[in-house]
Amino acid sequence: RTQLRGDPMRRVLRVLEVTKSSQHPPLLRLAREVEAAYSEAEESARYLGALQPPIVALDASEGLDDLVAAFRPLLHSLLLVWRHSRAYHSSTRLSNLLCLVSNAVAAKGRAHLNSTLHATTPPTEAAAALGSTLRACGTLK
Repeated sequence: RTQLRGDPMRRVLRVLEVTKSSQHPPLLRLAREVEAAYSEAEESARYLGALQPPIVALDASEGLDDLVAAFRPLLHSLLLVWRHSRAYHSSTRLSNLLCLVSNAVAAKGRAHLNSTLHATTPPTEAAAALGSTLRACGTLK
């Protein structure tokens, strides 16, 4: 971005414009596209950075209660990003973010079951653990 705004680039664009070069419009268009992409990336970094604390809390959750407690702040942050971000104010991008969150929750549920269930676990305890895990994951819905 700095290079595109610098004096050398301006001089090149000026020379191309004065000489009526056929390369002037494509280079100018490319510079505008890079500027737009940079602005979008900057905005995305700002808004997605706001999601980092709730995602870290979700990732750090030890038990099912911690997992369920992490849902509300995470979903609230997702809502704020969706409302205020130009780049993420689309159903496609929101769906992608929700899919990533759902996959993380499912992985946490699997990890909980893997740590709870063993070959010697009685069936009633296994059913209870599975039920509580499904209820916790279903809370996200």
